[in-house]
Amino acid sequence: MKKQHKSFLPYLLAICLCFLAWQEAAAETNSLSTPPVSFPTRPAIAALTPPPACKIPDCFGVDVHFLDEDLSDQALAEHVRMLKQAGFGWIRLDLRWATVEKENGVFDFSAYDRVVAAMDQAGIGIIFILGYSNPLYDNNQSPASPPALAAFVTFTRMAATRYTDKKIIWELYNEPNYGFWTPQPDSAAYIHFAALLTQLLRQVAPQQPIIGPALSGPVSVGGSEVEKPLFKDFFAEVLASGLPKQWNGITIHPYRTDNKPPETAAADFGAVRALMREYAIPDTIPVIAGEWGYETSSLGLSDESLQAAYAVRTLLWGMMEHMPYSVWYNWQERGPRQDDHEDKYGLLRYHAFYNPKPAFYALSQMSTSLQGYAFDQVLYQQDGIILLSFIKNKQHAYAFWSLDDARHEGVVLPLPQGRWQCLRLLNESTVLTVGPLPPPVTSTRMPTLLTPPSP
Repeated sequence: MKKQHKSFLPYLLAICLCFLAWQEAAAETNSLSTPPVSFPTRPAIAALTPPPACKIPDCFGVDVHFLDEDLSDQALAEHVRMLKQAGFGWIRLDLRWATVEKENGVFDFSAYDRVVAAMDQAGIGIIFILGYSNPLYDNNQSPASPPALAAFVTFTRMAATRYTDKKIIWELYNEPNYGFWTPQPDSAAYIHFAALLTQLLRQVAPQQPIIGPALSGPVSVGGSEVEKPLFKDFFAEVLASGLPKQWNGITIHPYRTDNKPPETAAADFGAVRALMREYAIPDTIPVIAGEWGYETSSLGLSDESLQAAYAVRTLLWGMMEHMPYSVWYNWQERGPRQDDHEDKYGLLRYHAFYNPKPAFYALSQMSTSLQGYAFDQVLYQQDGIILLSFIKNKQHAYAFWSLDDARHEGVVLPLPQGRWQCLRLLNESTVLTVGPLPPPVTSTRMPTLLTPPSP
């Protein structure tokens, strides 16, 4: 839909500024058949411009697995409707090489065309993960040989050309430092792979953002020696290559060990940014939570109301960290097993569109209440409680919750005077009147929103 594309073009151009600012100064890289590309030093960080603050729903993305099963037109339409209801501006979807090229040199994008068309019509963008192996090449291992890399480059060229006018972000693989890069993680092979695709995409789709490396972690930053190579060492080698200077965002997957609250990721993100500075990666290239979530199996939270609170807080925390977007994992449960971690990350129950989990409804309430708002500032953070402000057309809204997941009674927060719609998510809305002396409120693990009253 041309209208949707035109409205998204300023965003694309803005988040590509950090590339355009030094594009003319970049040295010519080698051809796609040459050995790994080296990247020259870029202009000073001060010359680069950060992306603008995102507004809801463009701040929120979710991992989907639409094509893991037969997808009828009716089911796809229902997915789109519910994605809009939940308030997601992006989906993150595997663009699988093996799905598209099932015969040598024959490419069939029809399964993806349906999804792209449906999302384009709904105004939802797609983060396409370019991956993985293909049984036609390299014994179904990740592409490393010249023929496999050449075939993957052709696949990528065709995809980028096909979807060049769509709301697309290209992500270079998924968790190459973990089990997805086969037969085993190989930073040098990944860097070569990603350099070829970066060079290609800048030529074929220069207006569309590129992100990577989508690393599993960083629960290992500052952690044990056993865990460090899985994240820190691999990440350091990617940074040392200079390749991230060519990207519009650096994606990591900061799942919390022991189901710690999402705000505990702040320390890990600080360590990631510090490591980036060691390799002169500009601060204006955002660090993005490209995939994370909480599951409700008997081995995980086993508490759907807590998953709901954490889902909202995960995405609001991403706004607070000035990410252009962050991505929740996962849209729908992937299986029925209550004792399986992977099956229970979803917002929707397995094969049950009309039986969403509480997290779906909490996100829907939050996104509806804060639609069009951008993050403004942290107004209060102490005694285990945080208060955020958001802004839209010079009008403010607020959210507060307990960082320690405790219930705090009689809390006095620096709330502005006036009448506010007060909504503790998954509850009924009430009216809160704030005078010269703010009234005491109750803070819980579930965020409470204060929005201007309806006219």
